[in-house]
Amino acid sequence: MAADVAPALLVDLYELTMADVYRREGMDARPATFSLFVRTLPRHRGWLVAAGLDDVLRWLEELRFGERELAALDRLGLFDPAFLDWLGGLRFTGSVRAVPEGTLVFPDEPILEVDAPVAQAQIAETFLLNQVTLQTVLATKAARCRAAARDRVVVDFAMRRTHGIDAAMKLARVSRIVGLAATSNVAAADRYGLPATGTMAHSLVQAHDRELDAFRAFAAAYRDATVLLVDTYDSVRGIEHAIRVAAECRDRGVRIRGIRLDSGDLAALARHARRRLDEEGFPDVRIFASGGLDEYEIDRLVRVEAAPIDGFGVGTALAVSDDAPGLDTVYKLTEFDGRPVRKTSAGKATWPGAKQVWRAADWSGDVLALAAEPAPAAGHTPLLAEVMRAGRGPRPGAHRSPSAPSRFERGWAALPGALKDLRAPAGPPGAGLGRSPGPRPRGRRAAAVEGGDMSATTGSPVDVGFDGRTALVVVDVQNDFADPAGSLYVPGGDEVVGIVNDLVARARDAGALVVYTQDWHPERTPHFARDGGVWPVHCVRDTWGAQLHPRLDVEGPVVRKGTGGEDGYSGFTARDVTTGEDRPTDLDALLRAHGVERVVVVGLAQDVCVKATALDARRLGYATVVPLAATRAVEVHPGDAAGAVDEMRAAGVEVR
Repeated sequence: MAADVAPALLVDLYELTMADVYRREGMDARPATFSLFVRTLPRHRGWLVAAGLDDVLRWLEELRFGERELAALDRLGLFDPAFLDWLGGLRFTGSVRAVPEGTLVFPDEPILEVDAPVAQAQIAETFLLNQVTLQTVLATKAARCRAAARDRVVVDFAMRRTHGIDAAMKLARVSRIVGLAATSNVAAADRYGLPATGTMAHSLVQAHDRELDAFRAFAAAYRDATVLLVDTYDSVRGIEHAIRVAAECRDRGVRIRGIRLDSGDLAALARHARRRLDEEGFPDVRIFASGGLDEYEIDRLVRVEAAPIDGFGVGTALAVSDDAPGLDTVYKLTEFDGRPVRKTSAGKATWPGAKQVWRAADWSGDVLALAAEPAPAAGHTPLLAEVMRAGRGPRPGAHRSPSAPSRFERGWAALPGALKDLRAPAGPPGAGLGRSPGPRPRGRRAAAVEGGDMSATTGSPVDVGFDGRTALVVVDVQNDFADPAGSLYVPGGDEVVGIVNDLVARARDAGALVVYTQDWHPERTPHFARDGGVWPVHCVRDTWGAQLHPRLDVEGPVVRKGTGGEDGYSGFTARDVTTGEDRPTDLDALLRAHGVERVVVVGLAQDVCVKATALDARRLGYATVVPLAATRAVEVHPGDAAGAVDEMRAAGVEVR
């Protein structure tokens, strides 16, 4: 944080205007609970690493509006003297329950909850969101780079590319939590007690008449700490020069530490360097790589190329992650003056009440419950713990996180392997670990919520009931079908999202299973017109078009189809385009494992994949309902929609 910034002013203006209204209405001291969580995961993410709590709690402890801050607010010309006097006496007196830093977390699970007088909790919103969002993004990116490197060293080279000095400092700190070995940021190393690391730049080599002279000068100065950058002019020749200097040092009883590759074919150069170093008697000289690396390139070098690289320096990609530019973090009021409240708007519904997250020891699924409820079963551990009471930590400095690295290591070791995939982690983005049944506050008390009962519907045009023996099957609500920019947009497909979200909420309230299907095609498949099929290219795996719509509430497992190039119409089966053989997906087994007897099929498109899924459901013996208001038809040929309805009804599907 810049030294000249008044910490108390790090708020959005509307936090202050709302606090003023609370004060004017005599509501400012009424108790409230706010929950901070992530709605959905960025693409390719199966988990997040919670971070930022240290700075959040320090800010709350030190919150003061002094003369400087009050003068700045007075200059805005918005606030009356009474409000400024009120701010002058403001201290945070609330409590915070939070997930400790270094914990692996999933969407919809609170990272922290604030219990405080409503005006105090409201003023805290902006800073809390800023710090948790930034540091969780950075910690997660660093963890992914470390995971890609397997047992190799990864260090933070990102300071010159971060979005400001504050981000550089926070990145260095959270990188240490997730196991990065060191940072090039000297200020962060000093503040947080981290190892500092660095080698040399090309400019040092260029400033000397010969590369050899630069290497000799550096080795003479730093002896055993020497790492030589070999790619300024020609990497192969640079490697030979490094070997020559290493030999000269050895004659003086000094062993240089390593060489650094920063450009070119890193795998080929590393193999060449390793061979030459070993041939010349330097098996202990390490090979370090840098230069535009991210987790995907590190993964390729380690897993695919098996390159003999001992460590990686990551800069730009660690600081400015273009494939995860931010998190959909929110800070929402969930309880006010003793009554639970919720938001019911389409795509943004929230769970009411103060909460707890329970994690099973075997990671079989997290359970979101009310804070006052007991453990759902033996072997479950609560994730949120009280870290601040009455505006102070339980003990001085208790929110500092010396145990965060070991906490992350334990969580990472326990995380199921399928969730660790860098590109296509198992399970739906935003659904945690397929929490089932009912990843929701259990046993909630009835109460008026935003003008209606918590158990009431939100005005959906779909009249469908749910229970524990019913499953809601959401078919292919993906960008290519549901977004007007998609390659196979279903007219009105985007209108389905809000309706489906309402059904998802009602299904989960009733303890019903919610399952999603997702087309996940390879780049070339006979399913596509360019390869002999009938459809334009769509829903190609790992592309924007294949992702579930960003406004879709994902509250359960995802079954992918068409993964091998099959005609993936039905959620239950996929037909091999060569042999014509129908092969089952995982959907039927999943439903039977949950004791499902009835399915409600919604999504896109009504006359193709919804129809095929509903027909297969009836064939497999499930009572089947298709509410037409929660579907849309593509109608390749006029009359396809009406024909699909007739075909489903003839098969015994209840079409509403």
